Amino acid sequence: MYIIKNFAIFLASVVILQFWGTSSADPRTSIAGQICSKATAVSGTILGLNIPLAMSNLSSQVYQNGFGETVMGEGPNAFYVLAQCMEDLSPIDCKLCFSEIRNRLTFCFPRIGGRLFLDGCFGRYDNYSFFGEALDSKNESVCLSSKKSDEPEKFSKVMRMAVGNVSLEARKKQKFAVGSFSDSNITVYALALCWESLDDANCSSCLDAAVSSIVSCAPAIEGRSLNAGCYMRYSTSHFWNLNQTGSSSSVIGFVVWKKRKEIFKRSDQYMGDRYGPGLSAAISQSNLNFMYGDLKRATRNFDLSNKLGQGSYGTVYKGVLSDGREVAVKRLFLNTTEWADQFFNEVNLINRVRHKNLVKLLGCSIDGPRAV
Repeated sequence: MYIIKNFAIFLASVVILQFWGTSSADPRTSIAGQICSKATAVSGTILGLNIPLAMSNLSSQVYQNGFGETVMGEGPNAFYVLAQCMEDLSPIDCKLCFSEIRNRLTFCFPRIGGRLFLDGCFGRYDNYSFFGEALDSKNESVCLSSKKSDEPEKFSKVMRMAVGNVSLEARKKQKFAVGSFSDSNITVYALALCWESLDDANCSSCLDAAVSSIVSCAPAIEGRSLNAGCYMRYSTSHFWNLNQTGSSSSVIGFVVWKKRKEIFKRSDQYMGDRYGPGLSAAISQSNLNFMYGDLKRATRNFDLSNKLGQGSYGTVYKGVLSDGREVAVKRLFLNTTEWADQFFNEVNLINRVRHKNLVKLLGCSIDGPRAV
């Protein structure tokens, strides 16, 4: 029996079908950098109420155009929010990347501003209109200093050509470009992007600054420039998406854990109030239900040897269900009502998505191990 002492667990799992294995699509949700303002909001309560509304407004824009901006509130409590995906992301990968932005950007709360650079998308909020801003004091370069080229001078020249080329191409091609440059045994891949809110002049000045800062990373084999209005990255490994293909089907299970016995007792009431009366009972009695024990056995008790990777708030494990289907279980450790809301927002996102590499939602489980 799986036991966690001193904790009672509220667990909800959601299972969807997804293609597994050879897909080259990647939402690139790794964090490149996160910056939170030092000052706190005039009213943390109002900011806390406005952030979810702003993110909801951004969702429809980002889902449709890959970019969105909005303003919430008035006067000293007004704040501005922007989000954008890299153009090589497919619509589904853009949605998944933006889901990470929604989750992680709120970590800056109750600061008056925050920006989050993921390798596939960007999000920012602040208490002033920054939409046309290309550069500011928070611009920075992030270098992979632990790994360096064995031929520093030659590598530096190749890297400069790669980032210089994509910088020029981005100005010509809708503010986004990818490319590579090679010299004998050295190849460097690069990507450049300006936020859609910038005009051409500010985009150019931002890219110029990005090139100037990122070249200082050499001879590190990977580097990023994180500016107020643009993003640039280079690497010796190919990192952008070419296409989205896949083979063989699998299941993804999302598992939510919540601490404390009283939370478990109130889970039915909370979910009923929040998501409709009798939801947990209806789910547990329906054929959509997946039991915690099934996910536990599928992953061999969440054995670390089955770990596939790390995602928002938790770890993803590979396993096999009793009927032979391959599964990946994402186990989330959440300890506030707001984080639970974010989980269900992510679930709703996945449920709405329609894509050749994803099929309909199968179901969810309100079940879990209990303290003894």
